[in-house]
Amino acid sequence: MWDISRVTVGAAAHKGRCLFSFSRVVTRTLYSSVSGQAIPSTFGRFGVSITPFLLKAIRSTYSHVFLDEFQDTTFPQYDLVKTLFLGSSSIITAVGDAKQRIMGWAGAMPYAFDQFKKDYKAKELELIINYRSAPTLVNIQSSIISEMMGREVKVRHSDHWEDEEGSCNIWIFNNEQEEVKKLSKDIKSWIQEENVSPRDICILTRMSVEKYSELLIKELKNLNIRSRIEEPWQELLSESFMPSVLDIFSLVIDSRNEESWTRLVSFIRYLRGELESESYTIEREIDIFLKGMKKELQSKNFDFYAILQKIISFFDIALLKNTFPEYTRGNYLENQIFKTAQLLKEAHKGNQELKETLDEFLGKDFIPIMSIHKSKGLEFDTVILLGLEDDAFWNYKNNKDEELFTFFVALSRAKRRMIFTGCATRFTYKQSRQNIFYFYRLLHNAGVKEEKIE
Repeated sequence: MWDISRVTVGAAAHKGRCLFSFSRVVTRTLYSSVSGQAIPSTFGRFGVSITPFLLKAIRSTYSHVFLDEFQDTTFPQYDLVKTLFLGSSSIITAVGDAKQRIMGWAGAMPYAFDQFKKDYKAKELELIINYRSAPTLVNIQSSIISEMMGREVKVRHSDHWEDEEGSCNIWIFNNEQEEVKKLSKDIKSWIQEENVSPRDICILTRMSVEKYSELLIKELKNLNIRSRIEEPWQELLSESFMPSVLDIFSLVIDSRNEESWTRLVSFIRYLRGELESESYTIEREIDIFLKGMKKELQSKNFDFYAILQKIISFFDIALLKNTFPEYTRGNYLENQIFKTAQLLKEAHKGNQELKETLDEFLGKDFIPIMSIHKSKGLEFDTVILLGLEDDAFWNYKNNKDEELFTFFVALSRAKRRMIFTGCATRFTYKQSRQNIFYFYRLLHNAGVKEEKIE
C-alpha cells in the first residue's frame, strides 16, 4: 500500500465504523477530514429521500467513515456520502490512487480528490511504503510514478523483501505462436521448479481476453496446466449471497469449520436484524438445515439448482431482497442462482467429492486469465501482460491518461515478477507500438530490459 494521502484528525463521538468500497485497488491515496459544512440536497434527484430522524440515526452510529477506492467514485456515490455525513462530527477518510483511475467510462468523477478536499477541508499525508511488490518492482514503479507526476516520488519497499528481489522484463516475439511456446514452458518451470502456485500466476490482457489467450490456454492444457478466463466466476463470487452459500457447503464438508460457522451465523443475524443474544436460536436452525443438506448432497442424483434454491429459501428471499437492493431487479437473483448452479454442475463432472467440486469452482489449481480492469485490487506472484501493442491499447490517442493508468494497474499487480510481451505479428496482422511507445519509454527509463525472443 503506498502513495499520496491526506488526513485531518477530529473528535470521534461514537463507536461505529463504516466502510464504503468503490472498487478494489490496494495502491492508493489517502484523504481524511472532519466534516463541517451544510448537508447538500443533490441526492434527492436520484429518487432517494432521507428523513431527519434516519439521518440522525446514521450519523449517531458512525463516527468514522472510510471511503475505499475513491479515485473511481461516481457522482451519485459522492452525493450519497455528502448527504449522509457532510456537516456531521464524523471523521471521513477517502483512500485511493489517482494514477489508477480507470473507470471513467463508468462515470467516475474526473477530480474526485479535489472535490473532496474542497468540501471537507482535508489534509494530506503520503503513504510511501509499498507492502506488495519486491524491491526491483518498487524501484521501477517509483521511476514511472515520478515521470507521470512530473516530480520525484520515492517509494520504499517492505522489510520482508531482500534488496535485490523481483524482476521485470519485456519479451518481444515474431508472432503469438512463439509467444505461447516460451510462456507455457516458463510457466511450467515456475510451477514445478519454483513451487509457484498456478493461482499465483496471472495472465492479463487489455481487451478481448478470449482472443488474446486462446492459444496460450491450449498450449498450457497440452502441458497438463489448467487455466481459465475468470470473469464468469468473478461476477458470481462477488454476489452478496455467495460467501454464505460457500460457507454452507464448507460446513457440509467439515462441520468443525469454525470460520464458516461464525460467518454464517453472523450473516443470518444480519439478514434478520437480530441481536447477538438471539444467536442460539439461529445456530439451532442452521444445525438442522445442515444435517438435511448433508443428506441431500450425499445422494448421487442431487441437483445443484435445487440445492441452491433451498439455501436461498433458508436465507429467506424476501430478507435478501430487503437487505440487498440489487436483488429486487426483475429476475436478477434467480439468474445468478442459475448461473452458479451451472458452474457448480460443470465443476462436479465425474461425480467427484464435494470438496473437489468447490476447489474446482473456486479455481484452486487454475491459472487465472482476465482483463486489466478485472484485476483491480488483486495481486499475484507473477503477472504476464499479453500484447503491449497499439492494437490492444487502441484508445490511447483518444484517452491517454486512462490508458496510461490502465498500463500502471497491470504493472502494480505483480509481487515478484512482471513480464510484458509484444509480437511483430498477432492474429496474422502486423503489430505496432508507435502510439504507445511512451509506455516502453517509461519502462526503459526505469531500467527494464527488452529482449527479442527467437
